[in-house]
Amino acid sequence: MKKLIKFIRDLFSDLSEQIWTFVGLFAAWLVLTGSAKTVVGDALLIALFMWIATFRLRKPKDKEEK
Repeated sequence: MKKLIKFIRDLFSDLSEQIWTFVGLFAAWLVLTGSAKTVVGDALLIALFMWIATFRLRKPKDKEEK
């Protein structure tokens, strides 16, 4: 349970480091219309998914934590 809580805390910490990227994409999504809004919305969801999916590749566990 402690590992899960630490993982979630680390994940949100990592996402907060990229908050301005996601804020920019969200702002673009708000002001666009039509197919451009769809493309930016899809890009936002894909970027968020890929960021979470590759979290362990970018932030590997320290050898000391084993």
